[in-house]
Amino acid sequence: SGYFQFGVCKCKSGWTGFDCATPIYHYIDTVHSNILPIWNTKAGRNSNLTSIGYGKGQMPPNETISNIIDRNIYTKYTSFESSSADVISRRSGLNTGFYMILNTTICIVTGFQFTTAINQPKRDPVMITLEGSNADNSSLTFGTSWTLIYNGSSGLEIDPGRGEVGSLQILNNSQPYRSYRMLVISKREIESGVHYSEFAFYGHSCLPETHIQTRNIMAQTMSAYMRVTNDYPQPLILTTSTNTNMKDTFPSQTIEAGRTSPMTYISTGTEMCQSYFDIAYGSSTIKINMGQDEYVTDANFFGLKGQTETLFAPTKPFSKDTDYTFYFFGGPDVLPPLINSLIDANLPAITAYVSTNLFYFNLTNDIKLTIKQLDLTSQSIRCSYATLSPIHHQENNLQWNINMILNLNGKIFGSITYHYMSMDFNITLSNASMLTQAIVNISDLQVLSCTVTQVAFSIQSFNINNDLLMLVKAFFSTWYKLIDTPYNLASTLNIKYNNIIIDKLNIAISKLINTTLIKNVFKKKLMSDRTFHYDNDKMEQIKTNNSRWMSTPKIQSKMLSQLKIPGTHNSGSYELTRNLSEIIYGNIKFLWNLSANTAPANGQLPFNNDKIYVGRILLDYIIDTVLRISISQSRTIRQQLDD
Repeated sequence: SGYFQFGVCKCKSGWTGFDCATPIYHYIDTVHSNILPIWNTKAGRNSNLTSIGYGKGQMPPNETISNIIDRNIYTKYTSFESSSADVISRRSGLNTGFYMILNTTICIVTGFQFTTAINQPKRDPVMITLEGSNADNSSLTFGTSWTLIYNGSSGLEIDPGRGEVGSLQILNNSQPYRSYRMLVISKREIESGVHYSEFAFYGHSCLPETHIQTRNIMAQTMSAYMRVTNDYPQPLILTTSTNTNMKDTFPSQTIEAGRTSPMTYISTGTEMCQSYFDIAYGSSTIKINMGQDEYVTDANFFGLKGQTETLFAPTKPFSKDTDYTFYFFGGPDVLPPLINSLIDANLPAITAYVSTNLFYFNLTNDIKLTIKQLDLTSQSIRCSYATLSPIHHQENNLQWNINMILNLNGKIFGSITYHYMSMDFNITLSNASMLTQAIVNISDLQVLSCTVTQVAFSIQSFNINNDLLMLVKAFFSTWYKLIDTPYNLASTLNIKYNNIIIDKLNIAISKLINTTLIKNVFKKKLMSDRTFHYDNDKMEQIKTNNSRWMSTPKIQSKMLSQLKIPGTHNSGSYELTRNLSEIIYGNIKFLWNLSANTAPANGQLPFNNDKIYVGRILLDYIIDTVLRISISQSRTIRQQLDD
């Protein structure tokens, strides 16, 4: 556990103290361990496996044993022992627990810690037993395979609250074991069953099974740049917690409305375990895992769908200092269903257009990529997050930020040409995501502009036709290294070809905005442009001076409640219908062009005719918004006159 350097005793990693004989206790990662629930079992006795259900010796289908190692306080493990879910007793749930087979590892466990469930404190375990074993898996059901190493408090004798960790319980154990068995022997109060949310082991000297002596193991560290964008119109309070096996952490902070936090460097520690931390903002909590090799990098969300989203964008081998850039967002959830409605209405037409109009990309001076066909379904492109917020939260906002994340699944067909040699390809994307950030300028609606400023990709899985892959591997090994894994492909898009993608998107958006139909939607219609038609009698009435109409004897002889004034601007707005009038008004003509139907897949872009296909959800939202703005009172004409 130590060594001498210049006559001084130096401690190896994991050890401390004057003589380097005191181990440093750390969290033991059990995410990939095999864990089995048991009931009707006592220390030193044979184990009985628990099944799924609500009766004797069972656990509810959504409250199974795997929940205690999922790092989610909103899930739990519940067991009933010899009773059932509807039986309340002192013994219900006792003599239940689990045995855990560590993943190809033996560890000296010297501590443990429970996390309570988010409800029903009477079910909390109070006293437990803990046993260890190095027997084969097939022998672990036998009581003789286990050695008792602890009998005492669970650390929950004093209730820490719901969804909170109990006291870390330290036990006197110096023997490494591959498997551990925990049994609950008493609970807090009379209730049906026993439950808990999380269970964690702490200890030291975790080694592969083939090594019994302690050796210094260092995990490969991982790093990222991280930032959080607040798309709400009010400040966002962000808190960071947990930070397990993290070296550089993201700080808690307040992010002002419409602002993004400073880009912060975060990195993992060197322990051989999963690194993770929690952040919370708005109504959401996010658990972020970071790791390489057998450890994972992902995010788990707990909160309202659509109000929080993230994208982990790979950056190596092009970036020398970090593995990822982490983008986090928080904002209103209004836009995603509206954008999905627009996608559903136009995706078939766009897919058909690509099949008849090839798209070309010059990757280098020698290599050209051609997109020939898209194989997409209604679920291939879905918007999981989108906001439109002013750059400056004040009146007369003329510039707006767009933040949008699309989830991508589907197949792309095309060809790649190198000099005069060409080969067809097809690539299938699964669970890919694309972040797009843009600025919309509406200072002059005659020259409306939308400029993409940032795109980023994350790809979980993809597949390329094998003949192309083998050709690239044989003749273009440098290229092969850029597309051989989902991580490398995403990194290539994020760094090497990012500017090309942004340029192509801006060209496409500019063409779309400049179509006649879209320009007409945003074209200014001044009051002076309106044409009104009157007959001669009405024109004579207009010429009459009615500026002193209330002074005439006819009006003066009436009480105020007897006056009828139907010409006020809002008198008839109490009962507007969802149907547009037969008269089309030029300044809002686009409302009559909106359609809930799906655009025809005829090889033409759906934005070049006199219809705007928005889908049913978006159309209803637009009409409802117009009604909400237009209805300025709820009183009928009669009620207004009576008033």
